[in-house]
This record gives sequence, structure tokens and C-alpha cells, in this order.
Amino acid sequence: MTVPVSEHSTLQSTSVYLGKRWNWSAHDYAKDSFLETQNVARSTETSDSFRARCLAPAQALFPLISSIENQGFTVVTPTLASAGYNDSVDGKALEDDVKAIHDEIMPYLDNGQKIIAMGHSYGAVPLSVAVNGYTQAEQEQKGKQGGFVSVIFIAPTPVLQKGISMYDSVGGQYTSAWFHDVSDTRLPLKNDKLMEAFFSNVDKSIADEIIPTLCHQSKGPFEVPVPCTPADLNIPKILVLCKDDPIFTKDILTFIADKWGAAILEIESGHSPHLLETHRQWIVNLVATEAEKA
Repeated sequence: MTVPVSEHSTLQSTSVYLGKRWNWSAHDYAKDSFLETQNVARSTETSDSFRARCLAPAQALFPLISSIENQGFTVVTPTLASAGYNDSVDGKALEDDVKAIHDEIMPYLDNGQKIIAMGHSYGAVPLSVAVNGYTQAEQEQKGKQGGFVSVIFIAPTPVLQKGISMYDSVGGQYTSAWFHDVSDTRLPLKNDKLMEAFFSNVDKSIADEIIPTLCHQSKGPFEVPVPCTPADLNIPKILVLCKDDPIFTKDILTFIADKWGAAILEIESGHSPHLLETHRQWIVNLVATEAEKA
């Protein structure tokens, strides 16, 4: 089965994991995939309006990817266009990130695979847009097999309105500006706020390894109209609420989950649960549970 996961990286440059084929010892499942998106941002120049920057995929996500692959999934990690290590990110917007996801996932959809999508932080925004129109029911209407069967949102950016930008939806401001600045083209992170924002429950030694890998984040995705929200997705949705997250707090995401029609699962974690072994395994088990339902 294909499980897409998207994760926002503020440490941010989105990466998408396309679940690798899984083979459970006691079962014989169809070939599916897992997709995850994440954003990568640089500690000197990245930040996002609602979410924290995204983690560099190779460094921050490799343990999670490996854990998922060890369960037999195929994992694909598309890199979002709005995050990177040079000025190529300037001017990149939401549609560019959606295209990056589609470019990676379409071969699996065309092959009739079922996909479970997972998105973290800002990664949940382009992931939702990428999923829209390609759910299993929508694929069946086109006479095709496979499609997205469920979505897992981990500490997601709380988008409620479509047809308006995330920036304008909160009064023309960056509510996350406490941990990043705003330049003409990017959202530079504030170095003295990184531990508090993204690594509050993470050992400092782990954070120290990841921070140097953070990259630039375009502010483009946050200043263009959002074409759809998770509320538009007619598939099972789970919102993983990280109870100690200082960016997207429990009261905000509890409200958001209700509006999205998403079930809530709480976890004792800060914004980056995938960086802790215990939480990482919890996420892997959640993916496996969702895959068994598909």
C-alpha cells in the first residue's frame, strides 16, 4: 500500500515519503505506498507563517523513514520547491510544492496503488491539495484503481479557509513571527528560538546535529490563496495533537480537528515527535494500523 506522509519542516523544505511496499509476515498485502512531506528551512533564513520551519529530510527524517521501511513500506521523499539551500526557493509558491508531490506520487497512483498520506506542520498544506481529487473514491469515479485512502496530520498548520492566503486569513500577519523574521522573499529563522519552537522535547545533542542542516524557506506558499483544506477531503483523517507543541497548541488544533472532521490522537511531544525513538515507533504503528484498514 502507498502511504503518503507530508511533514512541514521549519526546519523546512518539504519532503515527501512515498511508502515503501510492505510485507507483513502474517499477511499478503497489495503493493501500497507511504507518502510523507516535510519542509526544510535554514536557521538563518527560513520560517513560515503558521508553522515552524521544516527539518532537513536526510538528517531529521532518516530514522523515521528507516523505521517505516523496516515494516516493508516503500518510502518516497519528494522535496518541496519552496525550501532549499539557495535562491532557487525565491518566488516558489504553494502550487510548486503540490507539483513536487504529484511528480513523485503519480507513478504509484497510475499503478493503482492505495496511499496513506501523512503530513507534518506546513507539509500538511500542500499534501492536502495534492490529495484532493485523487482519493480512492475519486479514482474509482474515473474508472481507476488505488488512490489516497486516509491522511494523518502531525502537528499540522491550522488552515481553515480556502480561497484566501494563510497570511491574509489571520489579518495580514505572520502569527509565527516569534520564531522567525520576514524578508522580501523568505522567512529567516531566529536562532535563539529554535530549541523552544522545534526541539522543546528533544535532546540538545540531537538538535545540535539538525540545526546546521536547516535550509531556506520561501514565504510564497503563505501569501497565495489556498485552493482547499483538509475539510474538503472525503477520506478518514487523523490529527496527531502534540500536547507540548508551543507552535500549534492543543486548544487550536482541537478546534481545527473538529472543523476538518478529523479524529484526534494525542501524544506527549513537542513539535517534532519523529526525533524521539518512542514517538517514532508510535508513528510507525499508527501508519501500520491505518494500512490494515485500507
